[in-house]
Amino acid sequence: MNEKIIKSENDELSVSFQNVKSVCVCYSIYPLLQFLLLMDENMIKKHTCYFFGSEIPYNIRCKLPCFCYETRPAKTFFDKIKRIVTKIKLRITKDSLYPFLKDADFYAQDFGYLSILLGNRPYSMLQEAPNHLNFVGQEDSVEFQRLKRKSKSLKGRIESFLYGSIAAGYDGNNSQCKALYLTEETNAVVTQNKIIHVDSLKSLWEKSSESKRKFILSVFDLTDDDTEFLAKYPILFLSQPWVNDCYIKEDDYVSLLKEVFEYYDQKEIVIKCHPRDTFEYEKYFPDIHVFSKPINMQLLMLVAFNTKKAVTFSSSAVDCLPENIEIDWFGTPTHKLQKQTDDMAFIFNRAYNKINWKI
Repeated sequence: MNEKIIKSENDELSVSFQNVKSVCVCYSIYPLLQFLLLMDENMIKKHTCYFFGSEIPYNIRCKLPCFCYETRPAKTFFDKIKRIVTKIKLRITKDSLYPFLKDADFYAQDFGYLSILLGNRPYSMLQEAPNHLNFVGQEDSVEFQRLKRKSKSLKGRIESFLYGSIAAGYDGNNSQCKALYLTEETNAVVTQNKIIHVDSLKSLWEKSSESKRKFILSVFDLTDDDTEFLAKYPILFLSQPWVNDCYIKEDDYVSLLKEVFEYYDQKEIVIKCHPRDTFEYEKYFPDIHVFSKPINMQLLMLVAFNTKKAVTFSSSAVDCLPENIEIDWFGTPTHKLQKQTDDMAFIFNRAYNKINWKI
């Protein structure tokens, strides 16, 4: 019987089912970067199988031995029914499809579709974004209260029955989560009775070998040309994927952007798109330069990228910037958003300028 092999689509890496020692489950590139920095080079290249949601850009996932599932929200009724069926099917067949899951160590973003892979196994949670648990892990946060209601609701109980208990107890808020890998301290409720590992991305980067750093930069396709392009412009606008995530209508988003950009010389601005943000900025702001390559701000800072000023609605990425970079923070435009967000609970660890909305 032929040994089953998981290959990267660029054919540079492969791992056999028998050699899988760890499983990395990610929907976004921040926890992927965290995992790559946490593990040694041998583990990330030769002994890890990656399970990605479709939010991970192809140019990144094609370089790692992985399986990818369509995890973006289903929009039509037919697609929603189809998604339910495929999730139930995955729960039933996961151990036969991927027998290495039985003995592998799990490092995961623990919500949504791919949490089914965890089954009843113990796992370590990767951090979704900077300060994530300070947003969602406090008892008075929007997400914590929503999850608490869901766990007691009929819908939550049905989902737990169909997909596993984590369906209504994610973000480490369950007994299966044994450890949390964080990039900053937190007093979130979910940290109780868990092993806590705190390492900033900067400290992990500094501990990494030169060859591992080069590998990580190649995975994310970050080049010297990219950092040089961004450094040309004194004002860096950090976008957020609110239109993609259906938090705001396109017209409302454009009106907010117009208000923000009125404060600055548009020829000095470069828009650094959030990795999930596919909004067509050039269509509405032809004089503003756009950097749309899916690279997170934290990785840029690790390679000594610099700018004079960073501007954002409420991107937590600005908190990783050094004090010599001025920050203009407009805040969450709750008057325009269609859904609640925990961005408004963000707590700064550095100085910033609060800009008030006019509209």
